Amino acid sequence: MPATVVQYYRRLSEDCLRTARTSLIESDLIGASEMGWEAAAAAVRACAEARGLDHNDRRELHQVVTALVKETGDTELYLDFGIAGSLETNSFEDWHDYWSVGDFLSRVEGFSTKLGALI
Repeated sequence: MPATVVQYYRRLSEDCLRTARTSLIESDLIGASEMGWEAAAAAVRACAEARGLDHNDRRELHQVVTALVKETGDTELYLDFGIAGSLETNSFEDWHDYWSVGDFLSRVEGFSTKLGALI
């Protein structure tokens, strides 16, 4: 796939993480959660693009994460992507508190960094 598409998703992930942190500082937990999910999804899409894998919906994103776990042996990727999914749910349900969202964003940051190294 074109490097520019991969770079686009990497930058999008980074931008979403910055926005998520700003939203958290402003106590906008719904916005922080939404941007945390978007950051993780964009990081997965970047890896998918680099490998020529489909990433059109959540099912395909999970399939990409499974492929990455098989490739690397890093089962933490499952957990981190699951935490990102919890952030997505929180963007609708508003059930996580400030500290949970902050901790989950830290996990998403680590996840995004790991995936960036796989490109």
